[in-house]
Amino acid sequence: MIRALYYTPDAPLEMEYPASQFISALQNPKGLLWVDFTGESPEVCESVLKEFGFHPLAIDDALQETHTPKVDDWSEYVYIVLNAMVLNDDPATGPLKTNESDVFLGRNYIVTHLTMSH
Repeated sequence: MIRALYYTPDAPLEMEYPASQFISALQNPKGLLWVDFTGESPEVCESVLKEFGFHPLAIDDALQETHTPKVDDWSEYVYIVLNAMVLNDDPATGPLKTNESDVFLGRNYIVTHLTMSH
């Protein structure tokens, strides 16, 4: 699922902002765009991430589960990888699993991508 929210000080919060308007939203310095990916195929995510102009290495990192927390400064944005420990209901695979959150944080946007371990 791709979910996008868009806020500007002079308008109500848009809870279902269309992907076709992401680029124009990024050009408004007073607006704030949040795009969140959960459970989407890498091909779908990659096409949207490329629209933002993210570096190909950062896109690759976001679309592959790495399990390595990090912060990369790409000058126009910061790329952050966070991990969360979750109790696992399946004792055959161990008591814990990790979920990875990838975050691209720019001047007027945030893009988040959640990868859940199985």
